[in-house]
Amino acid sequence: MAGRLHFDRFIEKSYTVLSQLDLLISNSGMNKLELGLIKIRTSQINNCDFCTAMHTHDAIHHGEDPQRISILNTWRDGKKWFSSEEQLILALLEEVTTISDRGLSSEIYNAAVDTFGKEKTCKLIMAVANVNGWNRIAVAAKTDLFGFSETITNKYYE
Repeated sequence: MAGRLHFDRFIEKSYTVLSQLDLLISNSGMNKLELGLIKIRTSQINNCDFCTAMHTHDAIHHGEDPQRISILNTWRDGKKWFSSEEQLILALLEEVTTISDRGLSSEIYNAAVDTFGKEKTCKLIMAVANVNGWNRIAVAAKTDLFGFSETITNKYYE
């Protein structure tokens, strides 16, 4: 569909705020591999193909095992690939991403606070919210916000 909005130009301040939130989360001391799982799985749920590709590329660069990424969308059946903490993060991010279905359950919320503490649970929820924001803009605009699709296409199809 031609003529979609260019959010980076049209709403530059909002784009900048999301970028700053992403940077704040990235520099908050959170584990880069956990953040990678959050970004990839959230993007998968939101059907954001180029965000999924971009975050997969970044996660592998940070040392993530490509085999784990290949089964991430079926993590419940492949629990042996993910630690109990990672499984909890995945459950949390799925409930937050699909929050209109039934909200964030007390079971998952309480398990997260018990396991990670209040501060890290807050950071996890903010990380998921931030990725959801980017996904929704990218999918709604039908655009690659960062020029990544062209880079990845050139890499694999030249």
